[in-house]
Amino acid sequence: MKYYNEFCHFLSERLELDQTILRPMIGTILIIAIFESIKIIADWMVNSLVRKENRYKVFHSIKLVVNIIEIMLLVVFLTRYIANLTTFVSLLTSSLTLVFKDVFVNAFYGAYVKKHKIFKLEDRVEVNGVKGDIINIGRLSFDMLEVQDLANGQSTGVIITVPNSYISNKHIKNYNKGFEHIWSELTVKVPFDEDIDKVKKELYKILDSMEEITKVPIDIERELAEVGTEYRIYYNNCKPIIYVNVTSKCVELKIRYLMDSKKIRFIEDELWIRILDSNKKGKIKLYKE
Repeated sequence: MKYYNEFCHFLSERLELDQTILRPMIGTILIIAIFESIKIIADWMVNSLVRKENRYKVFHSIKLVVNIIEIMLLVVFLTRYIANLTTFVSLLTSSLTLVFKDVFVNAFYGAYVKKHKIFKLEDRVEVNGVKGDIINIGRLSFDMLEVQDLANGQSTGVIITVPNSYISNKHIKNYNKGFEHIWSELTVKVPFDEDIDKVKKELYKILDSMEEITKVPIDIERELAEVGTEYRIYYNNCKPIIYVNVTSKCVELKIRYLMDSKKIRFIEDELWIRILDSNKKGKIKLYKE
């Protein structure tokens, strides 16, 4: 404390500033600098000692504890000067409120997102037409790993940073909230002269041979049990179903099925490979333009 007082006295004389204002400012800067250094060291240690898949959670847990201690220490430190700084703090607070209005708003919506669980890490969301997987939820913004579109669901490698306040007037689609599965459709076209009942049986056989589709009803029961008290959602039928639609050129069989929202392209690819194989073997005759 002796060296701190001497340092403040030295700066006060050189800068011609009142020590009443200078002391809390310098102390605040020092405390913040020390704790930011601790975070940098913690980041290095976590990257060196913790397994890759656990680094995010471990570091953010440490960061939360460090932030709490930092805030408590700042409050205790500044309390000593409050009596002499009432007017100064009032003016400073008013100025900062105007300057950092967006920061405060983003911080508020950051807390709102976490409290109401709008989305969580690894959820696939769409914000105002932009789709991506949540990879970070910060106090002021969140980051998404962009996916090209829901039709293939594959990452572009682009990280999109969105201010938390953006959710205040934009709708958000969450493809994982409550359920990890979504409905998808695949259209298979066949000629008019094809035996539709035979084709449907073959398609159902293909669907029944894919574990990613057949295990869905079991997963849905578990998911319904987990969210039953939060959402009024129920499905009478979780199994795949095939609808028939007639056009001027051919008959369309629309396969509707539930699947993991992040395996869209994989499952569709596997379905088409098996359908084309059945076509090659003469079990299904696909329509040709």
